[in-house]
Amino acid sequence: MEPAGERFRLGRVVARSVAIWGRSLPLVLALVLVVHIPRVAIVEAASQQLSLDPAEPLGSRPFLRFVLISLGQQLLGTLFENLSLAPVIFAVYARLRRRPATFLESVRGSLRRAVPVLRASLGLFLLEILLSMASFALWWRLIHSTLDMTDGLVLAISYGTYVLALAIFSPLWVVVPAAIADEGRQPFRASWRLTRHHRVAVFSLQLLIFGASSGSFLLLGDALSDLPQLLAKVVSWTLNLLSVSLTAVFVAVSYHALKMEKEGVDVSTLEEVFA
Repeated sequence: MEPAGERFRLGRVVARSVAIWGRSLPLVLALVLVVHIPRVAIVEAASQQLSLDPAEPLGSRPFLRFVLISLGQQLLGTLFENLSLAPVIFAVYARLRRRPATFLESVRGSLRRAVPVLRASLGLFLLEILLSMASFALWWRLIHSTLDMTDGLVLAISYGTYVLALAIFSPLWVVVPAAIADEGRQPFRASWRLTRHHRVAVFSLQLLIFGASSGSFLLLGDALSDLPQLLAKVVSWTLNLLSVSLTAVFVAVSYHALKMEKEGVDVSTLEEVFA
């Protein structure tokens, strides 16, 4: 067991997270999948509406409809990602306590904390909406400006906007585990306090996950386009679930490391909450 008060180290968090994720991959994928089944159904239904003529001008009504539906899918994905953190967090803490993590115990534990988790997830969801509205306003202004919107510029602005969003949300990295541990009592303030002085490290974790996820899709982009549509969707959703499950493990391990440094709290002290 690590000594209480040991400093939060990025390398240690990454190594421990990847090790736990690798050993528990079937379990964490199953836990994430259960939460994401409704999201998959809704997104696939909405995808039927996502058809856009390449010749359609920017700012036209069909283009705006396409953007709004895509934005809705992204926001919905964020909400379900936050909700899926809870069962994975319980599984990770079982591993940290050197106990077997089971599917039913993880789901049962997350259901016991469903109200604070849902409240925290909805709070993050509303913040995402506000940020998305600001992003949409920026895009609208750029579209109606005299700037030449080349494919490269659009891609650069898209990635730049997403990276900026990651930086803005860095202080809220451990809101969900804080909501579970504190039973919903000011998890946003707790996350802000715990991540203080470590937000660059948290941002680096987010960039690592984002880079791994985006890199996977870029590498497999041509291969996915050559696959039958159903198989391509299965591969795409599998990559997404892998990314979400890895994120959940990173969040759980980060919370544990931050609590140890700031409060000298180890998993043995969190036993009552995560048992």
